[in-house]
Amino acid sequence: FCLLFSLRMLLLGEILITRLFPGFSWALQIRLEYITAALSLPMFILFFAGLYPAQSLRKINIAFCVSTALYSVLVSVLPPLRFTAWLWLLQSLVCLCIAYVLWMSVRAFLHRNEGAGIVLLSCLVFGATIVNDVLYVHEWVRTTGQLSAFGLLVFMLSQSMLQSMKLSRAFAGKERLSAQLAELNSSLHEKIKERTSKLEQANEALQLKADELYRLEASRSHLISNISHDLGTPLTSIQGYLEAIIDRIVVEEEQKDRYLRIIHGKVLSMERLIDDLFQLSRLEARQIAFVTGSIRTD
Repeated sequence: FCLLFSLRMLLLGEILITRLFPGFSWALQIRLEYITAALSLPMFILFFAGLYPAQSLRKINIAFCVSTALYSVLVSVLPPLRFTAWLWLLQSLVCLCIAYVLWMSVRAFLHRNEGAGIVLLSCLVFGATIVNDVLYVHEWVRTTGQLSAFGLLVFMLSQSMLQSMKLSRAFAGKERLSAQLAELNSSLHEKIKERTSKLEQANEALQLKADELYRLEASRSHLISNISHDLGTPLTSIQGYLEAIIDRIVVEEEQKDRYLRIIHGKVLSMERLIDDLFQLSRLEARQIAFVTGSIRTD
């Protein structure tokens, strides 16, 4: 749109293009002036349709594209005296385009779109300068001159301001996200450090439990070894005494009685040892309830 409008500015006023190219055709100059004016309208509308898609109407966009394309074709094939007589048609399309763009801008402003106020103000200035040019062409206004180039400058400055605001907000958002990410990384580092400390403590507790289980297992093995020895010794003695009695090595009744009392004592000792083992197994199985109470120490 800006390129087409700038090209049209070369064909108006002092007609800079004829100064650059003295042999430039007058008829081609008039055609380019009308075609650039017509084709800039759909470009301008499509720009706003992309800027505010929710506020634009697709059928109206297509209608403007088709009508300006047909008008450009007529300008290309008809002689200048014919299509210049239809200037009112181009000016009507221009006025309709300004009204449609202002309608989209007002809707965007009411919906509080970002930067809609600045766009609406620039469109009002730009539209006012274009209407002034139309009135100036018909000599209904003779004091202002053609101001559409000034309106285009205001519009482009407003777009530059909007882009600067968007970039500034994006940069501020990036800084804010960077700060949040740094804070998150710091808190994550603290959480990892805390979890690592807890895992180390749990590992130390497990190591203590493992050492304790190893110590208990060693004590159990030592206890079983002692029990085997304590059980094996009286059994060997009992076996020896019984074999002496059975083989009639001992024939005196008094000596037999002494051997039998020794055997009886060994059996009682083994019974106490077996009872101790039973109580120990109940302790390990937590099947013994301890009864607590006070005792006298005097």
